[in-house]
Amino acid sequence: MTIYLSKPSLQNKNGKTRLISDVKAGEDEFSLWYEVEEEYGQYLVTERCDSFVISMLPWVMMKAKKIQEKIILQCECCMSAKLYHQLTNYYIPVLSDSISYYSPVQLNIITDSGKLTCVGAIGTGVSGGVDSSYTIAKYIDPLQKFKLTHVLYINVGIYGNYENESEYELQDKTQSIAHDTGLEYLKIVSNICLTLYRAAHAPIVPAIFSGSVLSLQKLFSVYYYSSAFIANDFNINEADAAYYDLLNVHCLSTENVSLYSSGIELTRLQKIAFISDIAFVKNNLFVCLNTNTNGCNCGICAKCTRTMAELEVLGKLDEFGKVFDISAYRKNKGYHWGYVLLKSKKDSFCKEITELYLKKYKRFPLIVYWSAFLKWIKRGFTVANKTRRRVENEIR
Repeated sequence: MTIYLSKPSLQNKNGKTRLISDVKAGEDEFSLWYEVEEEYGQYLVTERCDSFVISMLPWVMMKAKKIQEKIILQCECCMSAKLYHQLTNYYIPVLSDSISYYSPVQLNIITDSGKLTCVGAIGTGVSGGVDSSYTIAKYIDPLQKFKLTHVLYINVGIYGNYENESEYELQDKTQSIAHDTGLEYLKIVSNICLTLYRAAHAPIVPAIFSGSVLSLQKLFSVYYYSSAFIANDFNINEADAAYYDLLNVHCLSTENVSLYSSGIELTRLQKIAFISDIAFVKNNLFVCLNTNTNGCNCGICAKCTRTMAELEVLGKLDEFGKVFDISAYRKNKGYHWGYVLLKSKKDSFCKEITELYLKKYKRFPLIVYWSAFLKWIKRGFTVANKTRRRVENEIR
């Protein structure tokens, strides 16, 4: 089976510019696109298909596995020679050999090793979360050689579509961070995630986000991709591609854009300690997994629970009253710490929290042990999340 990508083209409408590529996969035909404000349209790349190839690649490898057939990805225009070399020699072979739902695919695309004209901006993604806040806090330092100039907000429809109250609230937070840090703010919207993958599953997020960056190769020369895990945790993990971010940034860079894995030098707790005294973080930290909170931290999901526990064990929680309901947290500490204790057996983040807690306080209150035990029973005598949606079951 051959999947065809058309040469990317630009479309201007209602003050926006879209970079579009049409896809033909058997009898299935659809369009994929990235959209920015018109003022940034001049930086979208029509000369390379890099951005679409990267964002589609997990889908193509999953599709090859699903249909048990060799797939060739072909494009009407060229791709960056460096990217082609890294994908075909390292990325595709390593992932297809290590991950059960991937099969190798062939890229039948001509290459170009020339550099595009670029203004040399230095960017990172902005979400309000711990990892992106750490990257921003570190690289706004004027002493950094590659000091940040831009933050990129990537809207892939994590709340089910591109325009809703939760999306607007999150956009307000990210714009506030840009304002407080003096960085240029750029929003890019794409239909690729919802069209191909249904939702922003952890195995495909680095490809989707890196593809968005590569659509703007005329703007960015350096981009910090905020990693969730320390380098010591590197592994080719089926559930979360963030575990192999070092491979991602190495293989997804081009002649024009150098990707760096920001944050691999620190543990999550060390990042929290680094950002916990910074004003823009205290006012805008957003870590929530709940998609029905209008852009506010719900205070009860796994990430809210873990982050509040991290702040408390560091003695910083009271300083984050603008983003968390601290009184509600303290009224139900068994619920929160029971989760942290339960997950500490296999989760490196929770293990780090419990180790510091026990070092400081020697033992947990009995309510924490009881809560952890009840959660273990409720999960079916496992610490795993049995309700996790698997991306390979939801592709187009």
